[in-house]
Amino acid sequence: MADRTWVYQPLAGRPTYDPNKAKQLLQDAGQSGGLSVQMISWTDDPTQLQQATAYQSQLKDVGIAAEIQQFSVGVATANFFKTV
Repeated sequence: MADRTWVYQPLAGRPTYDPNKAKQLLQDAGQSGGLSVQMISWTDDPTQLQQATAYQSQLKDVGIAAEIQQFSVGVATANFFKTV
């Protein structure tokens, strides 16, 4: 959340965007070659896709390939809570 927006709330200890630290954490976790994840986004709200795309870009910067999957709110919620 950008600190210049009306919804931003300063919180002590809030993580900052640090791609180098993220890369180091991935390396420490044995994922230095990167990894792939799936992200769920709602089709009902276009801002959801904009947000997911921004996250996708930040993840790519540290070596994480994120595939965005769009669903209606009901289907997205069911998929989120589905157990494997």
